[in-house]
Amino acid sequence: MNSDWVWGTLGPESFAGHRRLRTLGLGRATRACNEAAVPGVGRLQYGKQLAIATLGLALAENQRLSNIRVANAVEALACLIGYQYSDGANDARLRGRRKLAGASLCTPFKRAVRSDFYVTQPMRMGLAQPLVTLGLASTPKETPRFNSLEITSVGRAFLEVAFSRYRPRNRSVVDHLESWIRGETDRNDYEPLQGALSPLVALSPEAIDIVHDRFCQGPGAVRRVAIQQWLVNLDRESDWRERPKEIDAEHWRDLESGARFFELRWAAFRLLDAVEVHLAERGLVQAQLDQVLRQPSIDDALGRLRACAERFGVMGHAPSNAGDGVEFARVILRESLRDALAHIVSRDGKVLVREDDAIVRGEAFDASAVDRETIAPDEDSPSVPKAGGRLPEWISIRVLNMDLLRLDLNGKLDAVPAEPEVDQERLAS
Repeated sequence: MNSDWVWGTLGPESFAGHRRLRTLGLGRATRACNEAAVPGVGRLQYGKQLAIATLGLALAENQRLSNIRVANAVEALACLIGYQYSDGANDARLRGRRKLAGASLCTPFKRAVRSDFYVTQPMRMGLAQPLVTLGLASTPKETPRFNSLEITSVGRAFLEVAFSRYRPRNRSVVDHLESWIRGETDRNDYEPLQGALSPLVALSPEAIDIVHDRFCQGPGAVRRVAIQQWLVNLDRESDWRERPKEIDAEHWRDLESGARFFELRWAAFRLLDAVEVHLAERGLVQAQLDQVLRQPSIDDALGRLRACAERFGVMGHAPSNAGDGVEFARVILRESLRDALAHIVSRDGKVLVREDDAIVRGEAFDASAVDRETIAPDEDSPSVPKAGGRLPEWISIRVLNMDLLRLDLNGKLDAVPAEPEVDQERLAS
């Protein structure tokens, strides 16, 4: 048994939820850069996410129900259990703090399965890829979608070792939850379910071994292992000027060019934020492009955007399938600042809308806007800039997630702080 997973020594820098999700039509490039950085891991951050999602697949198959509906209900129950047994701990491994407030562990399945019971962006949404990567599930589709997944024999073996020590009412976790789904019991306040389902309780050592072994094989394993070893050996602050020996040249180019793209994308969001703040502070419904351009905050944001586009452009490289990101940078560098602003507003179309030579409030405009981040911390968002960590700035969020997984599977992740009063369910656009 591998008693100490070697995933590095970095802790989480920040975790935040945000009301709106902007993509600017760059989701494909963002996913491509993240996939090149650490292939096959999706949004996986904690080992228990795998167990809960796999459990949802098994129950859905056994009861001949929708994967999504059952997995959402099981995840909601798991988070509810986590809150109940941790005095409502504000931990990023638990979602739905507001929606689940006041809910009972005796909530029937028919209530838990309702779309308004839990968050709109459950954790399982980012787990289809790693479930297939680890062989816990299979799918006939080229791009994994959760509702198309089928649990494999490896997945069932994983559940057996993950939950074998927990016996609610002297029966298996699967048997108990099937009884819950069928409406034969509403009670889930049994102590064994705390260890089995709470995201705050680590996987069993045997289940951890399965995760470790499966991550080190299959497509993309070379890059996943390389990232692991780099994090393990990293004993000082690093930057993009020196390639670590664990990462080959092509992988390092993908990591760095991805980081430059993430920085560019973030600068575009900050520009939109500045425009929104300008309209909100002045109570404007719309403003002419030329008027907006005269604002110092907008001018500064455009300057940062152009500088970021230049840094990305001089790389002369982008990960496979990230061509739309390259074209975005070219537009920013080729057009005037006025046209660059107009182009980005046109790409937004939700919070801000372009109408001829004017910028108009969109349907998602926030009249109480302040200088704040507007993009959600998920697979389609870049990582945050380095803030006291040891990794190069703007590196893929998947690398940070790999360290969270390492901490969790080594039993060293005591808590992941979440920003107060933030709703994880408010991530949908």
